Amino acid sequence: AIGNGLVDPYTQYPEYDTFAYENGLIKKPEYEVLKGAFKACDALINTGIWPISLELCQVAVTAILGNPIKPRFNVYDIRESCDHPPMCYDFSPADNLMTDPAIQKILGVEGRKWKECNMLVHTAMLGDWMKSLSKKVTDILAGGLDVLVYSGDKDFICNWRGGEAWTNAVEWDHQAEFQASGYVYWNVDGEKAAGALKAVENLKFLRVYDAGHMVPMNQPVVALEMLHEFILN
Repeated sequence: AIGNGLVDPYTQYPEYDTFAYENGLIKKPEYEVLKGAFKACDALINTGIWPISLELCQVAVTAILGNPIKPRFNVYDIRESCDHPPMCYDFSPADNLMTDPAIQKILGVEGRKWKECNMLVHTAMLGDWMKSLSKKVTDILAGGLDVLVYSGDKDFICNWRGGEAWTNAVEWDHQAEFQASGYVYWNVDGEKAAGALKAVENLKFLRVYDAGHMVPMNQPVVALEMLHEFILN
């Protein structure tokens, strides 16, 4: 299962523009201008020169976000403000948990330091940012394994339009069938629709309603049912 993931930057980056316009984050003139910016972004991704493509593509994204240090909205949930930049959320409860000696002993990491986002590691992995991993998904699908891709539809940074786009673009035996397939409402416990599901053979794409980047945090009951269905088929 892949949740709100960046898998194929070439396909996903242009969808920032689409998602932002559909959700009222930008106006029509900005949308039209940014279409050109994201075409240039894709052209640079194709060169394989990741430092340049990453720089330009992020400039286009920043045109939507505003100041990255204090963005106009929470990049993980557009319904919220970014109250604790740059991560937007207060992760101190997790920090307290992971630095508790008793918890560290249980996890076998006694004496080690915890950081919720280590920027040194982040920087070292920037070279992977613009790589497409869709061929890995192709291999998994060809092997007959089930693949679930889900996206909370209020997430900006790995938005559902991008998830929809890369799952349509991934190459596999049933690609054309998947592209032509429509969505059906996905319900949990007979209540109102919790999402929209597109499924063909062993590939499923689920748009989870009213959830941000961290679907289990926003929709715990829905997330649990989603995993039950995926695991138990």
